[in-house]
Amino acid sequence: ILMGYAPHAGATLRDRVAGAGRRPLSPAPRDVPRELVAICAQALAKDPGLRFESAGALRAALADYLQHKGSLELMHSANERVHALAAAIRAGADPSVVHELVTEARFGFAQALRSWPDNLQAREGLQFLLEMACEYELDRQQHDAAEALLAALPSPNRELASRLVALAAELASREDRLRDLQELQHGVDIAIDKRKRMWSAVALGLLIVLSIGGLMVAR
Repeated sequence: ILMGYAPHAGATLRDRVAGAGRRPLSPAPRDVPRELVAICAQALAKDPGLRFESAGALRAALADYLQHKGSLELMHSANERVHALAAAIRAGADPSVVHELVTEARFGFAQALRSWPDNLQAREGLQFLLEMACEYELDRQQHDAAEALLAALPSPNRELASRLVALAAELASREDRLRDLQELQHGVDIAIDKRKRMWSAVALGLLIVLSIGGLMVAR
């Protein structure tokens, strides 16, 4: 029903039974919910011990899926934004495009978790998204943005935290060097200004002397 074709192909019943023991299930189309595929795969497991223990257990799994269907759909939509985000970063897209995709995916995961707090896949997806976004901001040396994303991670990431500390030290060192250069430039400007004033005074003095001398000659 989900796939539109039999799970095990074969010209005869014997071929199908034999194929069920040798070949895995065919891949499901993209529009088929993976959770339903997993339920069917468990029901069709070759080892009876891996199947549902009863029809009631199968029914409970289906009921659980229906209860959390909205959360799962939001999660899958957010994952599509994550794939688009990865492609945009690889292509060197404008930061505004990247930030928009991050915002949309983050909102989708948040809504999925609000609908179903125990949605482990949504929590893992949010972790992956925020780590990717944090790495992006670290590569761009945007300390404040990376720090905010790191603080929002559901689980700590020591590697990203270390990179953030290193970036902060690098930016501070760069700011110190810039301040030293500015102070040096300021000192040079003062020295040049003093020299200009000295030569201006000399020139003014010579002008006065020449003016007085000229008046005396004229008199």
